[in-house]
Amino acid sequence: MSTFHYKNKFSNEQLSGVKCDACGYKLYTDTTGFEFGEHMRTAKAKEWLIAKEKDKWLNLCPKCKQALEDKKEPNGLKLFEPQESEE
Repeated sequence: MSTFHYKNKFSNEQLSGVKCDACGYKLYTDTTGFEFGEHMRTAKAKEWLIAKEKDKWLNLCPKCKQALEDKKEPNGLKLFEPQESEE
């Protein structure tokens, strides 16, 4: 899971966000501290794909999620297993 942390410039609080694993787009969820579950719920509510893929978390923004659903590999991220050719 690509989570990042940043500081609120007004309150100096530590906040969390989610970064797309394909294109690097950042969603600033404005959740305080390290509330992992809360910023995941915020991303999902904004139509992000948040899923565990083997031993790693996969975050995709809505645009890259749509590319995955259309069976296109978003921004070169190798998400699909190679297909064996039929002969």
